[in-house]
Amino acid sequence: MARQSISVHELLPKSKWAPAPDCYACMACTKSFTMFRTRQHCHVCGDVVCNACAVDTPVQNEHYQATVCLRCTTKRESSRVNEKPKPVLRVDTIFNGTLFDPNDLLETKKDPQTIDPVRQKKTQANLSKFELQVLPKVDITTDASATASTRGVVPFDELVNLEDFASSLSRMRCYRCRRMMILHARHSCSACGEVFCRSCVTGEVTQPPGRRWLQNIDICLTCTTIKNNFGSYRECRWVHKSLTPTALPPGIQATIRCPLYVNRQEFSRKIAELKYIEEVQLIPWNQLPHRIKLFLMEGSKCGECDVKLTRSTRSRCNMCDSTFCVACTVQKFARLPTKFELEEVRVCVTCIAAFRRWNGTRCKELWKTCAEVYARASGTLVDSNIAPPPSSPIGWIRNRASLEFKSYDSDILNSNPRSSGPFDPIEVPAPKPKGTKLSTEEEELLRTIERHLSVTEGIAKAIEGIDSRRSLHERRRNSMPCE
Repeated sequence: MARQSISVHELLPKSKWAPAPDCYACMACTKSFTMFRTRQHCHVCGDVVCNACAVDTPVQNEHYQATVCLRCTTKRESSRVNEKPKPVLRVDTIFNGTLFDPNDLLETKKDPQTIDPVRQKKTQANLSKFELQVLPKVDITTDASATASTRGVVPFDELVNLEDFASSLSRMRCYRCRRMMILHARHSCSACGEVFCRSCVTGEVTQPPGRRWLQNIDICLTCTTIKNNFGSYRECRWVHKSLTPTALPPGIQATIRCPLYVNRQEFSRKIAELKYIEEVQLIPWNQLPHRIKLFLMEGSKCGECDVKLTRSTRSRCNMCDSTFCVACTVQKFARLPTKFELEEVRVCVTCIAAFRRWNGTRCKELWKTCAEVYARASGTLVDSNIAPPPSSPIGWIRNRASLEFKSYDSDILNSNPRSSGPFDPIEVPAPKPKGTKLSTEEEELLRTIERHLSVTEGIAKAIEGIDSRRSLHERRRNSMPCE
């Protein structure tokens, strides 16, 4: 299908284009600009888009092409398809009237002597051929609030000024997970001003005052939780002074710095709730049995959606050690047992459902610990009997109700009432006589047991190989003659 040409009157002047240096991501697909993803200006709306979202469209009666983004191209195509044909107005009766020159309606009239006589003759000859039509109303509003969608746009007055940002060079660790950022990119949160790693921030957009385009900003996960509890990003700086980093357990460096205009007891409870929500989202280290990276056989298809895996889409669950695609796994954090750092892990959907059921048994203990710690730090009383719901804006990204009943982990947990996790001891059913046909549930249970045994044997062999190499190295070192 041939591309529809564009009129010169639809093009936006260059003075109204959005400045390219202020945009770090495409306004159409929100992907960051790179060496190969270059910046392009849309000649219709003036937004900065990447070369993948730009289309070269021919201009009517001109010898050049205009760059139009995919959004404007789609709007023009849909308007052209949905446009109804205008009825033809036929004049069958001659009325008495006076024809006028359209040039007389202009505000700036030219001297008749300066008008080209040839052009004036053509205009007078065409006055007898006129066409009656209704001109459409054209909205020439340039305000961004009238043209752009405000869904998901962070208010600019709730953010921190650039002068209040912490220096990225003075921060060697991420403020949330406490991991070193020597060779990693550093991102400043626009709500609290602290420096975080890429895994602890999310991308948002805001509209600076007096500008028509949207600006990309980074908001940390902690500020997102604060916004859902307090209602805005204005309290992020005050809350960060009292809320310890996520990598630190409750009770370490717990201090309450309550503003004067807030009730101290309510503020302490809010801080305890925030710490409780972050603690519930962390996966305990003892729930990750496959901490040793083994070079096992990887499947060619995803174990959840049966999609063919490639090097860029392949991911491994750190709880069940199965191979999945990136879309079927969720990024989570686990606290190291010996360090106050968070380890980034990937967890599949089935293990997330099992962890949620196991997580219900420890919610009361976590809330009691957080309430007691921050009640002691603030000198007030925080009720530890009524626990808040363990909800978070980050949440579990994918949650299928069918997995609660159809997954083999649910069968294991239901078969063992004392089980509190997906890797507790499994009660093996008694052997049946030969020739007896097993049910579907029993076959799935046996396959699960065989898979867990094979993985356990692989871990044992890897540990045995490491010990043997270590002992061989020690014997060689002891057998060397001393000089």
